[in-house]
Amino acid sequence: MSYQAVETSREGAEPIELFEFVGTNNTYRFTSYNEQISFQGFDYLPIAISRRAIKYGSNAQDEVAIEVALPYNETVAFEYIFAAAPPELRITIYRVHASNNITMDAITLWRGRVTSTNVKGREAVFRVPTIFGYLFNTNAPSVRYQSPCNHRLFDARCKVNEALNSFTADVLSINGNFVQLDAIAAGVEGTDLVGGTIQVDGDVEARLIVGQTGTTIETAYPFSNAITAGTTLQLKRGCNRAINGDCLNKFNNVANFGGFVLVPPKNPFEGNVT
Repeated sequence: MSYQAVETSREGAEPIELFEFVGTNNTYRFTSYNEQISFQGFDYLPIAISRRAIKYGSNAQDEVAIEVALPYNETVAFEYIFAAAPPELRITIYRVHASNNITMDAITLWRGRVTSTNVKGREAVFRVPTIFGYLFNTNAPSVRYQSPCNHRLFDARCKVNEALNSFTADVLSINGNFVQLDAIAAGVEGTDLVGGTIQVDGDVEARLIVGQTGTTIETAYPFSNAITAGTTLQLKRGCNRAINGDCLNKFNNVANFGGFVLVPPKNPFEGNVT
C-alpha cells in the first residue's frame, strides 16, 4: 500500500518516527519505535523520544515550530545544552509505517534548525522552527558603515586565495581548548592563525582560533572527545579586518578592502565641537 493509504487507514496504520540530529560535533539518529530501525543505510536507536504536535498558523506573527523532547542524560543533550553551544544543530523527522516498505514509503515530516533548548524536569527539549520560518525571522546581512572590513575572509569580494593560506597538521595532544600540533606551515608566524579556523580534515567539526603560541593553538571552546593524538586538522589563517593591519601586512589586499577608512572616530553630534 502507498504511504497515504496506510496513513489514513484505521487498521493498517502503524506509524514510526525517525529523528536525525545533525550538528557541528556529531550526528545522532533515534526512533520512537520499540526496536532499532534501519533507514537509508543508517541505524536509528530506540529511545524515549517524542515531539509536540505540529503548530500551524495563518497569522503572519505566528511562528511555525515544533518541539522535540528526549531524556536529558542523552549525549546529544550534553553536547548541545549543557556544554558550550556549538554553531549549529539541525533536526530532520521522517515518518514511516511498520507495515510498509520503510525505505520506499517514507515522508519527511519536519526539517529545521534548533533555535533554542531547555530542560524540563528530566527532558531536554529542542525547539525547531521550519527552515523558511528560521530564515525569514533573521536579519538579512548588510554592509555596515564601519572602519573594519565587511568581507568574509576568502569570499568572492575579499579574493584572498584560501588554498594558499591553509595547511594541515597532526595533533600531538589536546588539553581542553588547547591543541598542540606536530608542526606549523612555513610562513605562518606569530599570531597569523588568530581569527582563523581549525577543522577536522574532511569533516564539519571546526573551531575558531583565539590564540597561538608556537605550535599550540587555543580554540574558542574544546573539540569533541573524538579528536585525539594523530588526528589530522586543517588550519586557516585569520584576519583582523584592518586596512593597515592584516589586510596590508599579511595579505597585501588593500585593493579589495571592504571597510570605510574615513569613518570619523568621534561623532560630531555628541559633545562639544573644538
